Amino acid sequence: MQNRLRRCVGLVRAALLASVLGYPGSSVAQPDVTHPVDDFPDAQLQYRRFELAVSPTFTASCQKKEVALTCEIGGVPDRFARLLRAMRGGAITGVELIGRRGKSFIVRLDLASPALEFRSETLTVPPRWVLEVGIPRALSDGIEDETPFRPYPLAPRPFSPILPKSPVAQLPGKGSVFEAVNGCVKALEGGRYKAAMISCESAATAAANDVTARAVALMARGEAAAALGRQGKAPDLTTVTNALIRAESVAPTDEAKARFAVLQATIYEPMGYPSRGEVTLDDKMKSYRGTPAEPWILAGQIASAERQKQTEQAKKLVRHLTEMPGKNPNIGAALLYVGGQAYERKDWLEALELLDMAWRRWPDLTVANTEGLFHLAELYFRAGRFAEARSTYEFFIERHGSRRPQHVARVRLATLAALRDPGGARARLLDLAYALKEAEGQQLALLWAMRMQPDIKERRKALRQIDRLDPTDYVQPELAMERARSALWGGEVRRAEDIVRKILRTWPTDPLVKSVPQFFDRTLFLLVYNYVTLDRPLAAISQYFGLRARFERHRHRELMHLLIGRALRRLGMHEEAFTALQRGLGQGGEETHDPTTEAEVYLEMADALYRTQDRFRLREILKYLDRKYPGRFDVYTYWRARAASARWDGRLQEARDVLVYALNGPVAEDERADIAFTLADWYGEIGDSERAEAALLTWLELYDGSGKTKRSAIRRSAVWRLAELAFEEADWPAAIERFGDVAATYPTDALRPEAQYLKARALQSLGDSYAAVRLYDELTAAPDSGRFGQLAEGELAVLKWERRVSPAALRASGF
Repeated sequence: MQNRLRRCVGLVRAALLASVLGYPGSSVAQPDVTHPVDDFPDAQLQYRRFELAVSPTFTASCQKKEVALTCEIGGVPDRFARLLRAMRGGAITGVELIGRRGKSFIVRLDLASPALEFRSETLTVPPRWVLEVGIPRALSDGIEDETPFRPYPLAPRPFSPILPKSPVAQLPGKGSVFEAVNGCVKALEGGRYKAAMISCESAATAAANDVTARAVALMARGEAAAALGRQGKAPDLTTVTNALIRAESVAPTDEAKARFAVLQATIYEPMGYPSRGEVTLDDKMKSYRGTPAEPWILAGQIASAERQKQTEQAKKLVRHLTEMPGKNPNIGAALLYVGGQAYERKDWLEALELLDMAWRRWPDLTVANTEGLFHLAELYFRAGRFAEARSTYEFFIERHGSRRPQHVARVRLATLAALRDPGGARARLLDLAYALKEAEGQQLALLWAMRMQPDIKERRKALRQIDRLDPTDYVQPELAMERARSALWGGEVRRAEDIVRKILRTWPTDPLVKSVPQFFDRTLFLLVYNYVTLDRPLAAISQYFGLRARFERHRHRELMHLLIGRALRRLGMHEEAFTALQRGLGQGGEETHDPTTEAEVYLEMADALYRTQDRFRLREILKYLDRKYPGRFDVYTYWRARAASARWDGRLQEARDVLVYALNGPVAEDERADIAFTLADWYGEIGDSERAEAALLTWLELYDGSGKTKRSAIRRSAVWRLAELAFEEADWPAAIERFGDVAATYPTDALRPEAQYLKARALQSLGDSYAAVRLYDELTAAPDSGRFGQLAEGELAVLKWERRVSPAALRASGF
């Protein structure tokens, strides 16, 4: 309950601060991208990505030394020198072609700082060389394909049972019986079903002594009855069902019997009795289980369950059918059906496994299934099985070239051509953009052609062109992603993050969201990192409270909470900072865990506890740091926490030794001053004013000896503290000298009136009232002396009373 209340207080505090100072308070109320808070001048120095469309034979090998990144590049594209010049900017300050080695070029890239790192990789479809340069934490993961393949959404074909081939055929032979039977079969084949029912009944009676002829006549009559039932023209239900029951009883094989059993079940629904079909198939399954008829009956049960929307029952039956052995085509149909369902719910691996099995065992059935064939081609493409994808798309266009989504298949084929000829593939895509009738096909062709365009300006132009074409629902996420990439590459971190938020909000289940997690995490990191490093803590905290879920799911959760902890501490919210830092620990997973970041988090937590004077928790964290990361830290933050913990435990000598050790280490000027002030305070607490003064004088001597300006705020604080020590110890000559130094060295400082007043008090205490009166007069005459001018007036009044009234009053009192 306390933690929840603490979080609420932190949120309200951040919101109030944001409302007062004009910073964003939530993800809903964000600053405009042109607001100064979102101006990041060093964004391109922190991260730069360069993509270059290349040939399939392209190779690149890069090595970094100091600020020089040298790459040996083979299989370069046309206009390579011009394209290299486009790389210059941001983290890459210079590009130079310095030589050749055989058929390879040697390129040197000058980096803005030796601290920058790089990543280099060649991606496929279309072939691209990707080079990333940036600060280490912006490149903490490998290169990601930011334009991943997204299978086109297409609903699977509903399951339809495949019936065994009809055993009805004309009989060879002569005579009246054969003529009667063949006549009824001819009526059936001619679609004269009512006439067939009548003639087949007569033929069956005439062939009473010929088992084969009678069976053909009865089966023909059953076929005719089923046809009339499907058309809704059957005389009555009893006549139809009796005809099918008799046909089933004389069918020569189990498969043939299964045909008439399924036909019997299917005619109940059009005749208004759907549940009786389900019962009939259940009864038939009991009779035919374990026989060759079982798969056919099972297929009929699946179709019945689907028609009655019994989804779970249908899934159970389909699973059972797909696990059956044999070559029954219904097994293939079931595989295509469940594979399509897996495709629809974006379970790509399962869908590929099922559809690939159907393709290998029932190729004709798969080719005939428009949806299944397209699904398979898309999955091959996604899995990187490009040769199989190409042949499957070709099958699709050959067999179903006039059906949707043939426009997508044509764009895919043109894209795959980039594996052999990137330039030809781009030309083919541009041709398709003008030739296809479907607007979606045109947009997809332009989008993929744009990705093969090496010129950055041309890519941006193409992006605007596609944006004006009213993109379809399928194209919009990819288009938004391209805009976000373009913004980030151009250093517009806030604009890129705004587009990312739109993608996550508008298309949360799109495959794109799961395919490019690094890009989404990187934009958020760079945004918060810039807010923190540019001292805009309120903006960083606003992102944290508005996008808490993304911080918790971030691949580098510890790092993000470290940044937020620093932002909160910058505002003095140390308890809230400790809570945020603690939330980021140990929940990012082993693959994203960084021991260095974890150590920094614990150090920040220790400093937050030092600020809040939480002695017990500080002691425990310091013990943990020394045990898990021994000798890692040689920074003032660590030594200050160590010294404070020792001091609070009564080990003053140890605390002093720690600070003195830190003083001789790699500390900044302000940290060195802080050590001197801290030592002076500690010595003052125990009444050792000499040591307190010595600590400050030592620092002051070192500072003045370095040649730095005497007008700095740090030096003024040291001199002021020395003057206060002299005043407290009644060392009036030293106090007069030091307060005079403050007033003379910092004539425009706000402390000058107070320094003059205290100097006058010291002069007065030393017995030099005349010099004190001159200073008091100056203070009363100064317009900016404030309360010290008023105090000076009071001191002058007391001095006048002492000089005029006091002697007579004292004599009258007997002194």
